[in-house]
Amino acid sequence: MFNDKQLQYFLCVYEERNITMAAKKLFISQPALSRVIRDLERTVGTELFLRDKEGVQPTQAGTVYYKCCRQLLNMHQDALRKIQDLRDSNSGYIRLGLSSLSGEFLLPKFLKGFQAEFPGVELRLTEAHINQLNSLLLQGTIDMALTYDTQEPELEYEKILEDQVYVDAPESFYTHQPDWHYGFSNPPLSPSLLNGKPMILLKPNRGMRSIADRLIDSYQLKPKIILETDSMVLAHKLVLNNEGFTLIPKLISRGFSDSAQGVYYELEQYPMCRTLYLATRRHTYHTKAQEALARWIRKAAEE
Repeated sequence: MFNDKQLQYFLCVYEERNITMAAKKLFISQPALSRVIRDLERTVGTELFLRDKEGVQPTQAGTVYYKCCRQLLNMHQDALRKIQDLRDSNSGYIRLGLSSLSGEFLLPKFLKGFQAEFPGVELRLTEAHINQLNSLLLQGTIDMALTYDTQEPELEYEKILEDQVYVDAPESFYTHQPDWHYGFSNPPLSPSLLNGKPMILLKPNRGMRSIADRLIDSYQLKPKIILETDSMVLAHKLVLNNEGFTLIPKLISRGFSDSAQGVYYELEQYPMCRTLYLATRRHTYHTKAQEALARWIRKAAEE
């Protein structure tokens, strides 16, 4: 008999690799969760986990069972979405995953429009690093994601936005450039000009930091990194305060007020660009509300 709660418990233990942590996440006691796993192992006829002081590690059988359970649970949830959509498309919820940058600058542009069209559908948001969103989709924790990472073959990706990345220049630099002005139409310059210059970068494991690291490695630059931050807004404010340079996507800069307008330029022979995608699991049913949300996101990206 299909027991979705039992499968969810097993999946959580598998993904957490620790029964105590999984029990906290599931809001049940550790002994109760241990009993569920033991009962499940008796049902399948073999051990699914090896226990040690560090937690649990899946056996080969556990990994096989995990893949099947994940597919089964996703199919079950997919069927429920189809039935719910037939019964009432203006109810339920959508779980959307996105990075802090996409959320901060793109979410306000599509949220009100979607809510006005589907007032009965709750939009549940999960903020995570780009490198975590694919896993959350595969695990069924979220239904859709705004991501720049397209490496997972079990997901499908719809291109939303081609986003150019610029160098955000401080006043001490751009005032010495002839005919430069606010905005993006300044002439490109050599990447080597950033060598030895003060820079504000995002923290490691962020998508924009990866772009910066590739630039630094490609030209063997040795910038003076004065701050690593999670906030693109803070990085830009420090540039405005004449503290140094940073890299900034055009999408992000469009969210700044006129008073925070910056001076941006591209790099010669080194185009920097990132593509934003809307990711979903392959072969899953998209409700009318999900299709509308995708449409509002595309519209927001075009503005």
